[in-house]
Amino acid sequence: MRTLAFDDFVVVVGDYTNSFALCRHYYYEGGLGPAEPLPADATTLDRQQSDAEVVLSMMLSAVVALAARATVTKELLDRWAAGAANAGLSAIVAPWLEFVTALFVDNTITAKVAMGDQSLPWTWQAVASISVAIDSTTRPAELLTVHHYWTSLLPKTGNGQFVLAEIEHLVTSGWRRLSEQGFLLRTPAVTVPALLRACASASSGWRKISEVLSAACDAVPAAVPNEFRERFRQMK
Repeated sequence: MRTLAFDDFVVVVGDYTNSFALCRHYYYEGGLGPAEPLPADATTLDRQQSDAEVVLSMMLSAVVALAARATVTKELLDRWAAGAANAGLSAIVAPWLEFVTALFVDNTITAKVAMGDQSLPWTWQAVASISVAIDSTTRPAELLTVHHYWTSLLPKTGNGQFVLAEIEHLVTSGWRRLSEQGFLLRTPAVTVPALLRACASASSGWRKISEVLSAACDAVPAAVPNEFRERFRQMK
């Protein structure tokens, strides 16, 4: 994650999910103790039976990191597709990669619509929300909605802490961008300085995100639901 060395990331995900499945089968469900070795007849599980949510949540983490510090490119997505085939994960990963390609490369899917499509699994909606967040045309109320969605979803996922620094960067950079377009914000002479102070805070992680989004609530030129403000307060 730190180096964005993602060329063989799908292979790593395959190895991780296989280890996770073995651990769950033999230790959590099979009753082995933490210090006990796997039985001699332990078998590697079929990759096609991997937990799709675990696989795609890890893939989502890589997209978060790329959106924060680099770019999601067709070349990398093609390498991931090849890696998925080699790792036996194409049935799970390939359709999702096609969706990511349509969002970030081909622009053939409207990210805002996909983010709100309740018929899609959360790992699909979440990657659409990243596309919305980094879109320079996204308006303040839309960005606040995306960030509220993240604060509700990501703390509950197993990989949320792995990309917390990237989430913080995406949040602060998004509101810094809007601060440069003060005409989009409510009473910018007051709200922009407060927002920039929050973005420059020495805090980190969810506390920093809480401070930024609490300031953003006052800057958005629209009614902000009380549940948003309460959610952001609870994160401190």
